Order: sequence, then C-alpha cells, then structure tokens
Amino acid sequence: MIFLTATVLGVTAVALRSVFSIVFICMMIIGAYGVAITVSSTAVPLMSLLLALAGYNFGVVGVVISLLVLQRPRSTQPTL
Repeated sequence: MIFLTATVLGVTAVALRSVFSIVFICMMIIGAYGVAITVSSTAVPLMSLLLALAGYNFGVVGVVISLLVLQRPRSTQPTL
C-alpha cells in the first residue's frame, strides 16, 4: 500500500510539471518519515521509507518514459 500511494504521488507530481513540486513532495515523504521516527514510541522500519521512495521514483520515471514514447516521431507516415 505504501508503494502504491507513493507511485500515485509521483504521477501527480509530474502532472504538475514543476521541478520544485517533484523535489518538494519527495522531501515531504522524508519529512513525514522523520516525524514518525520522533513521535513513535517503537522502532519505525526503514523499509517503509525505502518502499515509499522507490514507489515515488517508479511513478516519476514511469510518466517520463511514457511521455517520451508518446512523443517519439513515427518512422512511416500514416496513409489516408
């Protein structure tokens, strides 16, 4: 669930088309993990942070690759 939520955050960050928003959302993920560490009375697993960052990067890279594939010029002209 963490991976899926982070992937959706990555896709929506790219939809904003702002480098600032992409970096800011990534920093918010890390900040939320930091708050969880300070507030929690038990240990917070590091794997959840790594899953969130992997999901976020997967969403960002997935959108960028799909945009590159869609904008690739065609090798043949379409016939009418």
